[in-house]
Parts: sequence; structure tokens; C-alpha cells
Amino acid sequence: MSRSERDGLLVWITVFMLALVAVLAVGLAASLSGQLDRRGGAVDEWARSLLPLAVAILIAGLALWASRLMVDSARQDTQRELELAQLRAELALAQREREQRHDVLNHLTVISALIQMGSPQQALAYLQRVLVDQEAGAAASGDDEQDPGILLGLLGPKLVEAGRAGVSLTVCVEGNAERLCIPDVVAARILGNLINNAIDAAALAPEQGEVRVNMALTRHGWALRVWNNGPIIPADQLKRIFTPGETSKGGEHQGLGLHIVQQLVREYGGRIGVQSHEPTGTEFVVTFDRVRSETAAARGVKLLG
Repeated sequence: MSRSERDGLLVWITVFMLALVAVLAVGLAASLSGQLDRRGGAVDEWARSLLPLAVAILIAGLALWASRLMVDSARQDTQRELELAQLRAELALAQREREQRHDVLNHLTVISALIQMGSPQQALAYLQRVLVDQEAGAAASGDDEQDPGILLGLLGPKLVEAGRAGVSLTVCVEGNAERLCIPDVVAARILGNLINNAIDAAALAPEQGEVRVNMALTRHGWALRVWNNGPIIPADQLKRIFTPGETSKGGEHQGLGLHIVQQLVREYGGRIGVQSHEPTGTEFVVTFDRVRSETAAARGVKLLG
């Protein structure tokens, strides 16, 4: 039985006891009144007149005690709710800080690539957008830069990372949209986490590890597919794949990458799916519709896909 259920039961027991005491008091008063009627006398008249007052005082005292008990119980419930709300807020803040730290490497990769390509001003602007994103939170503004070139800058270093892990990374980019439908800072987090996850999985493949990234950048939106030939994800684990802390890689992996991806996709009105089967491998599919995503970014609300 929960605390609130116990408190409710206590209140009902108190009300029942008050009603029982009231009935007994009225019965006692009637009995005493009858005895006084038989005895008669001035003193008896005086005593009989005080009986209703005594009963009323008794009931009032019990009612006051019961109300005080209920007020204290309500105050304790309110205090518990406030403490729980504060705890949830602190946990949410701590989770957000963990997610931001998790994605620092992806942002540094983009900044490094921009500098190596001779675009220090663009690298500085990207860093400023990262800081704003961390302060304001996702979907806070619809005015963020949406440069698809940021994603291309991220892919180069990822090719190097895959090579170091002994994984073959193939990238195919279609479309010539000049703007993404979501902020490039957010897109880099999504793409970086999905590629990192795919490289880690493909590195465990019994044969040559492979990762394929297919992106379609059109005026209608952004579609992303990331496939790997690593070990198949069991069906029961697939249901929990986006849960924070869920990971099959062990070691220093925190199990945050896919959770971050899902949260960002939802916050910007996108959709995400995953399939993992023998012998086709594991594939994550992310899609964003431009109108839906820009509406979500402008309003700063979550549109669940």
C-alpha cells in the first residue's frame, strides 16, 4: 500500500470514529436525560441543559483534531510532491549535461575539419552555435544556421575513425539542398552518434566490418540511413535500444548516443526507426519533413513522430 493510500485510509477511519463517537454521545445524552427526568429537581434541570453543550464540545474537539490530522497529511503530501518535482528537475538537468558532454567529441571533430579546410570563421561561428544550443536547449529557436556543409565536414574525420577501427565506411549523399531543415548543430549530433554507434558495432563483425551512410538532402527535408554488418541486436534488446544507459558494447560506453538521437529527432518533429535481422544487418532510418521540423523548431515544442 502506497503512502497516499495509507493517508486516505487514515482519514476515512478518523471520519468513521467521529461518527461513532457522535452516535454514542447522543445516545448517552438521551440516556442521562431520561434518568434526570425521572429524578426531577432544579439541579437535574441544570444538568440536563448542559448535556447538549457538553456533547457539542466533545464532537467539536474531535472534529478539530481530525481536521488538524487531515491538514497535516495534506501538507506532508504537498511537501513530498515539491521535493519530487525538484528532484526530477535536478535529474533532468544532470541528464542534459551528460548528453552534452557525450557529444563534445562530435562538435570538436566538426570544428577541426572546418579549420583544416581553411574556414576558421565558419568554425568559430559553429562553436558559438554549439554554446547557444547548450544554453538554450534543443528546439529553442528557429533561427539557427542550417548549413549542410557542416555534415560533409563531419564525414571526413569519420572516415579516418572507421579506418582506424578496421571498418569500411561508405558515404552516399544525394540532393543539393542549400539548407537543412534542422539546425546544423543538431544534425551533426544525430549523424555523429549514429555513425559512431555503427562503427563500434561493425568493429565486432566476424568478417570485414562495413558501415554505409546514405543521406538525401532535398527541399522537402532530410533522410538519413546508417547501416552496419555488426552483430544482430536481439529482439528484446531492440525494444530498449533508445533507453539511456542501454548498451551492448560494455567498456567505457555510456549507452547515451542512441537516446540522444531519439530525443533530438522527436524534438524536431522527425521520425526514427531501426531494423536488425540476419543476414541483412542493422539499419537506423531517420527522416525529417521540412515543414514539420521548422514548425517544431519555431514553436520550441516536441512533436512526437
